[in-house]
Amino acid sequence: MLRTKIRFLLFIFLPLLSFAQKDTLVFTPHWLPQAQFAGYYMADKMGFYEQEGLYVSIEHPSASVMATEKLKSGEADVISLFLVTALNTSDNGLDMVNICQLSQKCGLLFVTKKASGIETITDLEGKKIGIWESGFDEVPKSAVRDNNTNVEWVPILSTINLFLIGGIDAMTVMWYNEYDAIINAGINEDELNTIFLADY
Repeated sequence: MLRTKIRFLLFIFLPLLSFAQKDTLVFTPHWLPQAQFAGYYMADKMGFYEQEGLYVSIEHPSASVMATEKLKSGEADVISLFLVTALNTSDNGLDMVNICQLSQKCGLLFVTKKASGIETITDLEGKKIGIWESGFDEVPKSAVRDNNTNVEWVPILSTINLFLIGGIDAMTVMWYNEYDAIINAGINEDELNTIFLADY
């Protein structure tokens, strides 16, 4: 009887012990929780990672701490990044491996109000441009520099408020994120100019 009870307890607890001994892989996306990471969230909820023998914890950075800092400190095992950010980080000494490339075209752009008359990068001469304080600034800054344009970069965290109230002349945005946030805030598309960095 005692032997049967022990076997029963082992049958119940061995899988838990096995799970506890498996390492959890910490994945840090490159930004705060949002729809662009829906595929990662759904894969987790539907058990796709576990089906492949992976135990994944998705842990986001903050608006002021980049995913690269999490990788560097050992708080993350895998991160997502813009390719140019990864190249820049690697050049600065962080040994990384590129597992895969998901995007084929840059989704970064500058957005301006049509009333400003700013339609091209060179029109930004002497203007204030909002840019994220937490990185992803290589492409915008390179595009401006390569077009011999002098601007004032204004660090922002994650809101569009400064652009909405006219505190900056242009804002660095992602086509699938902040641009939509500006539209949702009540500015019509026909009131905006878009300067896609992929075109440069």
